[in-house]
Amino acid sequence: MPLGSYALAHFPPNVQASLNFWYGGLSGSDDLRLIQRNIDRECDRNDISPQVWLDFLLEVAATHIGPDACETIDTVLGRRRSYFALSGNPLAVVNDAQRLYRFMRLDHFLKYMLSPLPIPPANWSTLANHINTGIIAGASLDNKHFGRPDYPIWCTLSDHPPWRATADRARDRFGLKHIDTGHLVEMTYPVSLLKTKPVALKAPTVLDSWAGGASNWIFAKRRGTGGPNWGYTVDMDGGGRCGRGSTEAVHADFQIPSGYGPQVGLRVYGPVAKSAPAIDYGKLLMNPAV
Repeated sequence: MPLGSYALAHFPPNVQASLNFWYGGLSGSDDLRLIQRNIDRECDRNDISPQVWLDFLLEVAATHIGPDACETIDTVLGRRRSYFALSGNPLAVVNDAQRLYRFMRLDHFLKYMLSPLPIPPANWSTLANHINTGIIAGASLDNKHFGRPDYPIWCTLSDHPPWRATADRARDRFGLKHIDTGHLVEMTYPVSLLKTKPVALKAPTVLDSWAGGASNWIFAKRRGTGGPNWGYTVDMDGGGRCGRGSTEAVHADFQIPSGYGPQVGLRVYGPVAKSAPAIDYGKLLMNPAV
């Protein structure tokens, strides 16, 4: 369902006009048209809380004066981040023993999850070696905060060996187009760990994809009707070919209870050897698998 049809069914004419004006501002290039398509698909699915999505669109209509439609998105989300964050509907329960996989930059892992360390390693290669040899392990995460408040934690079910071969391949498989240097940390943890707060696994939404800025993330909303369902990443491998990558879901931050840290497996890949592939958004939009 295109946004225009969705707005016609839910809003008065003045709001429809403002939303159409905002939506039109996303037609100037293929990367912006991907945002348009994601908006249409969100309107077409049952992945997101209906009230949160309606409230977001109402605030966009009240805020947008042009010409930068992405700036309007960032402004609206910034004003009520905690309300709009993680607005996806809960996913069907998977086996508690099923392991989830999360990737993040090594410097962010040190900053947000390991600090303070008694004696921080002298450089990134040493820190990577300490993790891969078990000097720093999941037990180091006891009582640590997993994730950042008001930001989605992206995770996947996939443990397919080819994309785990190098940092570059993992980066490309998960569409991490902003990462050109450094190491990547893989964290693997059981679904049961989320239940210590508890925290729900949720369908990924366009609001989640805009958490770090509307133009900063490569995101392809799942096609088709239905939901809530797992989404999928965009695989950048192949010179920007942009095919379907791995499954993805999101969940909120939480505190790892004492004694539960060893359930988290850690592995470091890298350093990244090459810049992220150039993304051909036109090819992405034409790919029937995405």
